[in-house]
Formats: sequence, structure tokens, C-alpha cells
Amino acid sequence: MGKAIPSDEGFYKKEIDFLLDLLVKNKSTGYSGFCWGYDFDWEARYTKINAYVPTSVATGIITNSLFESYLIFPNEKIKEIILDASKFVLKDLNRSYEGELFCFSYSPVDNQFVLNASLKAARLLSQAYYFNLDPELKKTAKIAVQYVTQVQRENGSWPYAMHDARTWADNYHTGYNLDCIDAYMTLCQDKEYSHEFEKGLHFYVNHFFENGGIPKFYDNKIYPIDSTAAAQSLLSLSRFGYLDMAKKVALWMGKNMQDKKGGFYFRIHKHYKDKNIFMRWNNAWMFAGLSYFLYQNKSIGHGNK
Repeated sequence: MGKAIPSDEGFYKKEIDFLLDLLVKNKSTGYSGFCWGYDFDWEARYTKINAYVPTSVATGIITNSLFESYLIFPNEKIKEIILDASKFVLKDLNRSYEGELFCFSYSPVDNQFVLNASLKAARLLSQAYYFNLDPELKKTAKIAVQYVTQVQRENGSWPYAMHDARTWADNYHTGYNLDCIDAYMTLCQDKEYSHEFEKGLHFYVNHFFENGGIPKFYDNKIYPIDSTAAAQSLLSLSRFGYLDMAKKVALWMGKNMQDKKGGFYFRIHKHYKDKNIFMRWNNAWMFAGLSYFLYQNKSIGHGNK
């Protein structure tokens, strides 16, 4: 989280306002607070989610971007949106309990135990708590975070989901988990889960990167090499001070997965390269990852880990 002011402040404020208006116009309707879903039907392994049905993932990514924007250019409208979006988490997402702990659902129409989705909901509550210091927001976020720390494996990894076949550990969802736990600890001033966080970070740094900066998709095999996994690597490594490693990832991606026109390819498989260039999965994430790496590198200096 940074507070550096760009040189052309007026331009960036205008762009933020424009994008904010687009987000407001395209929110999902009929729910307790601001929320967002994709504008197309899609099927996951264990559920089908129709177009515009909001999810904790889409909503959590958008509100996180708005929160980061607020830290640079404070804007009461953004503050109101985040506070309102917390009502979606509290009232519309389902909670699947194990004892006194629970996992937030991916959407209002399922009861999956998807860990990164639940943590994105907890992060949103933490960001709302930052604004109004409502103890109930902190309490609810803490329970969701505690659930994820309790199901962490002994080696520090997390499965993608609990209670189904999605037991793999992968790069970008692990990065999401670490980012969200760190945000909760910072915004709610609660360091109780520092040990679990450090264990997870150690696993992440030591299992998802090959020599030369290759960002692995899974902890136990290299392929596929994926642009979103690489982008999240840049975000998480930069966030937690591993700037030298982030630089290696950025250079490797530029050399091996960037098209001559500037876009990034979808994936490299063992025997072929998928050169599809998607706006969201490839380019949006890589733009965010590279921008954040450059910002952190300028703000902190060269890598210290």
C-alpha cells in the first residue's frame, strides 16, 4: 500500500473517476450491497454461476483495487462503496461452518470451501473496518482468516479448496491467500497469524520458482507456465520484499511470453506455446504485476531478499 502522488495528479484522478463510474454502472443488482460478477455464464467444477451473479472473487478484486486507489487519492465515494460492499459479504455470501469457524462461499448460490475466495471476502471486511472501526467487521474477518490458517498444511501450503477433489496447491491462489492474510493483519492490527503467514510465504518462495525466474503453476511441476501465475508472482514477491526474485520473473516473462506487439501469451505447455492473448487473464494481470514491481522497486530500492 503506497501513498506516492503521480506527477500528473489531475489526469489520474480523472481516469479513476471514469473507471469508478463504469464499475458503479456495471454492479450486480438485487443484493445487499455493492458487488460484481462476470457478464457471462460460466461453469466451475462444482457449480454453475450465471452472468452477473456476484462472487467474492470478482467483488474482492474490484474493492481491493478501489481501496488501493483510495490510499493514493482519498475519495469519499470509494469509501462508501467499500463500506456498502461489506454488506454483500455479511448478508449475501453463505457461510459453511466447521465448529465455530467458517468459510465464506464463492457466491450466493453455492457453499464451496474455496480458500482464496473466502479470504478475499475477509480482506474486504478488513478494508471496511479500516474506515469505520466496527468491531463486528474485524471479528467476522478474523474467523474466516482463522479457518484458513487452521487448514494450512504442515509444509505451509494450502489446497485450493477443502472437502472436494481440488487439493492441489498452485502459485497464484497461494499468492492471493498471502496477500489477503497480510492485509487482514495490517488493517485490523492483529498479528496472531504471523507464524502461519511466514510458513506460507516460505513455502511460496521456495516451491513456485525455478532457477532463472520461471514461475511454476503448481508446487510440484513447472507446466503450464501461466501469465496470471506470473503476474501474481510479481505482485506477491514485490509486496513482501523479494524484489530480486520478482525481477527475474519479469525478465523471464518478457523474454519468453511477451509478443512483439507487447501482449503476453496465455500459457506455455510442455510441448507447445499457447499464444492467445486475453485482455483479462494475460494482459490486465501482467500490467498490474509489472506496475507494482516497478513501483516497489522505486520506493524501496533494489531487492533485499
